[in-house]
Amino acid sequence: MAATGAGVSSTQALDALNQCVARLDPQIDIGYDRIAVRCPDLTSQLDHAPWSAWLPADWKASGNDLSAASLRDLRSLITRELQTRPGARTAQVASLKPILGQLDLQTENQGAWARFNAWLRDAFTPGEQDPREGWLSRLFGLVSVSDTVARLISWACLGVVVVLATAIVANELRVAGVFTRRRSLGKGARRGAPMTAARSIEWEDVQSAPAGERARLLLQLIAARLVASGGLPPAEGLTVRELVRVAQLPNSDDRDLLVDIALAAERVRFSADPVPTDSIEVALAHGRTLLDHLEARA
Repeated sequence: MAATGAGVSSTQALDALNQCVARLDPQIDIGYDRIAVRCPDLTSQLDHAPWSAWLPADWKASGNDLSAASLRDLRSLITRELQTRPGARTAQVASLKPILGQLDLQTENQGAWARFNAWLRDAFTPGEQDPREGWLSRLFGLVSVSDTVARLISWACLGVVVVLATAIVANELRVAGVFTRRRSLGKGARRGAPMTAARSIEWEDVQSAPAGERARLLLQLIAARLVASGGLPPAEGLTVRELVRVAQLPNSDDRDLLVDIALAAERVRFSADPVPTDSIEVALAHGRTLLDHLEARA
């Protein structure tokens, strides 16, 4: 057996590994304790091999499942790694000169559009700068914008954001009927109870109206009853879909009735073809049922 110690070469360690593998019985010699008895010099050889740091930390642990197959796999891995040698490459500095010359020539021959594209690419491509800086800061740095102009642009952008946010909030409040409700309350304080044209409509007016007007008048009558009972904000500023969505109805089934009436009114208003009379009659029947429910709740 080769000598052990700090001077063990890779060849000596691999020879010891080969001799141990040939000596082991794959079926019986399982575990480090048994392999150490069969190959007493293997531990010292592998511990002092140049590649000992590659070995698993627990390969000498008592009671592990080290076997002849494990040692063969180790031998294959070590052999393959030792045969791998990174090729040495030497930079050819002389070959860079014509390439750099061509790059300078191409830069000089670029037109205005090509130079503009290169400027944009440099402006929006992250470079070796402070990672907290955004593309806007890099753009300002490239065009040498003064601090005053940069501050004005920032404030202008902030103002645009505030205006957009205000417009969105105002639109949501309008859809919810907040502004309409306030206007109606103001009129009521000056004149008493608010009166609208829709509140003067009665069921007899709906029945006596032309077929094309019945669904619309019925929807106005129901809206007026809902406003009077507190189930709907003042409906002058609401669309048909908004009215259906925000109305507070006595029963859960009443919303289906209101949807049928609203759809009939929309069809009469926007349909290019005449709406069948039976469809209008069904909507009127649903409206009568809904009015009865509202009157019962009142």
